[in-house]
Amino acid sequence: MLDLLGDQPLRQRYNQSVARRMALTRVLARLQQIQQQQEVDPEYCKYQIALVEGQLAQVTMELQTLRQEHPDLQAFAIEQMREELLAIEADTYAELIRAGQLKDEMAPLLQSVLSEETAPESADSHP
Repeated sequence: MLDLLGDQPLRQRYNQSVARRMALTRVLARLQQIQQQQEVDPEYCKYQIALVEGQLAQVTMELQTLRQEHPDLQAFAIEQMREELLAIEADTYAELIRAGQLKDEMAPLLQSVLSEETAPESADSHP
């Protein structure tokens, strides 16, 4: 993927929208937990949930619009997802080593799996 300077503001905007969506999703989950545990007035909690859901819908629409207007963002998003998944895998191995459940470092399995380019239409042909 080309890393053109002109793409940086667009990528930054996209990353910020993804971060907002992640944060709002976590806030929403916490509000729902508070509501279930009846920690605060249910009506107040319902109101806060509605506000966050509205913001989440707005950010989701922003992301959809960005992807529609800039199809090259899809490749950027896929690369970021791959990096995130590899980091999760590495963190898991490190956690197991620290806990004494693994003795040796393990080679990343996902790296080879994720590097295989499979288009959605070609995925149907795999057993």
